[in-house]
Amino acid sequence: MQEVKERISHQAREQFFRYDRELDLEVEERPVDAPQGLKRTRFTFTSTHWQRVPGLLLTPQGTGPFPLVVMQHGAGSEKEAEYIARPAEFWAQSEGWAVLAIDAPRHGERQRGEVDRARLFNHSYTWRDTAIQMAQDLMRSLDYARTRAEIDSSRVAYVGFSMGTILGVAFVALDKRVGSAVFNIGGAVTAERLGEFSEDHREQIEEVVEIVDPVHFAPQIAPRPVLMINGLQDDIVPPASGQRLFDAMGEPKRIEWYEGDHYGIRGKELKLMREFLRENL
Repeated sequence: MQEVKERISHQAREQFFRYDRELDLEVEERPVDAPQGLKRTRFTFTSTHWQRVPGLLLTPQGTGPFPLVVMQHGAGSEKEAEYIARPAEFWAQSEGWAVLAIDAPRHGERQRGEVDRARLFNHSYTWRDTAIQMAQDLMRSLDYARTRAEIDSSRVAYVGFSMGTILGVAFVALDKRVGSAVFNIGGAVTAERLGEFSEDHREQIEEVVEIVDPVHFAPQIAPRPVLMINGLQDDIVPPASGQRLFDAMGEPKRIEWYEGDHYGIRGKELKLMREFLRENL
């Protein structure tokens, strides 16, 4: 493992995530139904590697400009998931925040056939490609947000869940337009864990972990504030994995543990998120 670390520098790691911000977004938009007092826009834009990325933007009525919360779903989910949609609507109505969510690669409108979470891990390069594409898609979503006059692009926060945390750390670290972040039920990626799913050799897995493990990017988020929320009985992202990611973060940071498994986030945790965003958005 030490030999792998010596071969992959942080500068080399960052090269995988760079892209041309002058690329044409080729935006398509249309209004869709929204709760009373809110506006919802369905959009698509072109990301890197000619990927068309679908998303939803929820805004209060009015001209704004409104602070923006970018929310990202977990593996096997989609942008319309209830744990995304319900907080988004509540925050837009009660706090006056705009909320943006996109489908991750191979998820939601971007899936081809049945969603199989294991396919994200069955080779080291599929995990590598998904991690890089997801971070770039999120960066492009901020490029898109800047085209909307009602969005205050100087006030942006990120809220990720599970895979949205694991792959969102690199996005927040590398894109300084994000001012604060909430990372839910996510943690570090280890070669041992990835090896349970991958058909590749140990050395290949170790090399990819050295590129995409969020632990490598976490220190770059400081001094922007971070809240982490993790479950003490989580068997998908074990507490030790969450703690390892938290330990890699710089200050200011805070971690909250709840009694429950990977799907145990409830009203108390959503309240913590809202209070944190109020203070830091």
